Amino acid sequence: MLLKHLGYAKPHNLLLGLHAPDKSVGGGIHYGTALITCAIVACNTWDGYLKLERDGPTFKAAEDEVLQFGSYHFHVPVAS
Repeated sequence: MLLKHLGYAKPHNLLLGLHAPDKSVGGGIHYGTALITCAIVACNTWDGYLKLERDGPTFKAAEDEVLQFGSYHFHVPVAS
């Protein structure tokens, strides 16, 4: 599973890659684990959220849901 940071342009936007060990069809990873991992790597940014596409809507999932294997974008809101 690839987790990308929206603050950087391709090809420098890869935040991290995680093994997706869940045994569901196609594999996956626990949503809460992916979100917390992104937050830690992005300098402990706890108000970030995931998107399926760079310019798409916020990805909504229950904390215990399994994210299917694929790419997700971690978005950090800009402070005003």
